[in-house]
Amino acid sequence: NTPKRIPLTEVPLTITSAISLAGGENKEGNIRNVILKRANHEYHIDLLATNNQLASQIIMQPFDTVFVNRFFNQRVYVLGEVYE
Repeated sequence: NTPKRIPLTEVPLTITSAISLAGGENKEGNIRNVILKRANHEYHIDLLATNNQLASQIIMQPFDTVFVNRFFNQRVYVLGEVYE
């Protein structure tokens, strides 16, 4: 909702809490397609599929970046032959 830096403290900050502190989800945000960038790696997370179990275990670390993609950024790939 509102891109911002969120300071880390002694209290662990989960990915869902970080999203909430940045303004939370809105109708344009796709929480099925969240990207966590950490140490030159990208982790794609579906917060709906995890039932927040995994999300509650992902603790933010210094220099982590979280992206919540918009719905219109979804892509569909078709592999193989397509018949009419």
